[in-house]
Amino acid sequence: MSYDLRLTTLAAKQFNDLLTDEPTYELLMERIIRLQQEPWDAWLVRPKNGLEYRETQFGPHGLLDFHVNEESRTLIILNITWLG
Repeated sequence: MSYDLRLTTLAAKQFNDLLTDEPTYELLMERIIRLQQEPWDAWLVRPKNGLEYRETQFGPHGLLDFHVNEESRTLIILNITWLG
């Protein structure tokens, strides 16, 4: 079963910035699609107030920070970093 995807305002802006870079956008989307099926395939980086925040790499220079809400089966992308 797939998790619904949500982006914070910051992540939505970062996502839109990558739309013009097709190779990077493809790497990002491949990783997001995999995460929607297997959101735990990532590093636990910040457990805080009972919430687990995770981070994962996409491509050679990208990082995604996100939170998984099990109750609503939602994957919430908090930040997208591309250093390429």
